[in-house]
Amino acid sequence: MTKGVWKEGKLGGCIVTNLKNDRSGYTEDDFYGEHQYYGGYLIAESILNQDLNVLVNSKKMFILIKNMIILNFTYKFLPYFLFIELISLLLKIDNNCLDAYINKIEVNIIKKHTHIKCLK
Repeated sequence: MTKGVWKEGKLGGCIVTNLKNDRSGYTEDDFYGEHQYYGGYLIAESILNQDLNVLVNSKKMFILIKNMIILNFTYKFLPYFLFIELISLLLKIDNNCLDAYINKIEVNIIKKHTHIKCLK
């Protein structure tokens, strides 16, 4: 998965990151031109507006689901309905709420808590 923070580029319909991608044959001038044109280092382009938010947030969604699965296998407490609710929420929530979910779960993994409240 491409490293860095994913966001919508300055041209509509593209996703960029703040870190250079590993691209063989790219020169510093190529990277500079890409960053100037797209507003970051290109991950994807030609994305329909209705799909952009889900794709921009897909990296955070992946991290969130991975952490929830780790928590559930470790502590065996997370009910199935929470996963279903999570999937439906992920398709609707904004960046700040998604960050809050990820931070709360990462803190709980570190503190070894066995309870997560579903944020709404």
